[in-house]
Amino acid sequence: MNALVNDTTTCRSGSPVTRPMRTPDFLSTDHLRRNLTTRSVRGGVLTVGTNGIKFLLQLGSTAILARLLVPADFGLIAMVTAVVGLLSTIKDGGLSMATVQRADITQDQVSNLSWVNLILGALLFIAAAALSPAIAWFYNEPKLIGITLVISLSFFFIGLSVQHQALLQRQMQYVKLTAIQTAALAASVGSAIVLAAYGAGYWSLVMMHVVDGFVTALLSWILCPWFPGLPRRGAGTRKMLTFGGNLSAAGVLEYLSRNIDNILIGRVAGAGPLGFYNRAYSLLLLPVQQINWPLTSVAIPALSALQKDPESYRGYYKNALEIMAFAGMPLIVWLFIAAEEIILLVLGSQWQNAVIFFRALGPAAFMATTSVATSWVFITSGHTERLLKWGLFANTCCCLCIVLGLPWGPLGVALSVSISRMILKVPGLWYCYQETDIRLKDYWDSTWKPTISSIAAGVALFSIMTLLPLSVEHPAFQLGLISIGYLTFYVGIFNLLPHGHARFGRILKSLRSSLQLKPDDDVMDRDDVARRAKP
Repeated sequence: MNALVNDTTTCRSGSPVTRPMRTPDFLSTDHLRRNLTTRSVRGGVLTVGTNGIKFLLQLGSTAILARLLVPADFGLIAMVTAVVGLLSTIKDGGLSMATVQRADITQDQVSNLSWVNLILGALLFIAAAALSPAIAWFYNEPKLIGITLVISLSFFFIGLSVQHQALLQRQMQYVKLTAIQTAALAASVGSAIVLAAYGAGYWSLVMMHVVDGFVTALLSWILCPWFPGLPRRGAGTRKMLTFGGNLSAAGVLEYLSRNIDNILIGRVAGAGPLGFYNRAYSLLLLPVQQINWPLTSVAIPALSALQKDPESYRGYYKNALEIMAFAGMPLIVWLFIAAEEIILLVLGSQWQNAVIFFRALGPAAFMATTSVATSWVFITSGHTERLLKWGLFANTCCCLCIVLGLPWGPLGVALSVSISRMILKVPGLWYCYQETDIRLKDYWDSTWKPTISSIAAGVALFSIMTLLPLSVEHPAFQLGLISIGYLTFYVGIFNLLPHGHARFGRILKSLRSSLQLKPDDDVMDRDDVARRAKP
């Protein structure tokens, strides 16, 4: 669907002629339902592939910066981001998802949300600036005042770009979204490496946050030429604000449970131990995020479009969950086994103390491979109030476990994080699927093969490595042998399970066909969408 504007040209006689010119309509999504499956598969492949590039950028920058900086530099930034990051969880007020999830939306509604986001960004900057002395006092580190003030500038840029990115996601414009994210990441890590090479120390990490926000805002406005109108009353944004408010509140609770460990370790043990713990956690979750983020960006718009078709919704959800588990679960087990080689290659020998935290956090990361799929259901079904209730309960339990593990230091905290995530997994799924057409059996049907295959492959390879230690000494060769061995075990076990060979072939066929899509494939009726969404 397009909007019409006037375009003035000149005819042969010299008289001006006004004719309509079409510009993109970023609000309507009626056209997406005709080719939803095609767009989803293509978008998933594109975003996963692009995230491979982003992963290499992040991994490469981590390796370089780990050698240019000291652990205490990362610890200082972790101290600030652990607190300021709490404010960043409400940076968009949940209004980006409100724009994506809503079936029908108007120009006035998005304009109002855009102004709310801009005001919210300014308020968050003021709040962070006001908190900077308290942060410095809490950690007994005066440097944190300046670090907090500069990092909080990114809130301005976030407020400018929230609705533009939401509109691109609503339209499933994945090429533009990935271009924005990749360019912003490249610019931010590039600036950080240059500054670190010239001796800027921890300031190089500070500027990485600011540059990322600036480039993201700039490209969002360029690639999404939508302009907000003046704020209007009676536009019907109140329900959207409530939806976003519940989502933001749930995000705050989730953030607290995921970062209270950084806050308490920094307070009790200092910047050095926190640097080891923080780098281990970040490096462990980095590969999983490269799978979960692109799948989420594709799944939420698609599931939102299918919310009035329960059967197709359920089928799409199960397929997306299966792909997430198939890729993410073996990745975490592989990281657990190859922890020493990965830490040595990526961070360097001076980070060897991070290995024990890396492995202790492994079970939590394994649970996290599919945890984001529960938020898909809460958001796309419009039940953000239930997401908030579960977040209040689950994250309170996680925080209590972390406090109980604190007397045993960072290792006790890491083990507490893993234990709490494992205990809450099944109750969280059960609560999420209430009042929906999805059941626990659907989750098990989609994940049991990857779960058994990844764990069994890890046990088999670890047993062989214990009995027959690797004879090669270089960590790169060791990592290569471990990778080949684990992949062989995982694929073999997966195919030997009941119907495993058929499932494995279907996943590969889906990925292969997505790479061979033609423009004509975009023409698809609703019945075809429903048929392809079924498991």
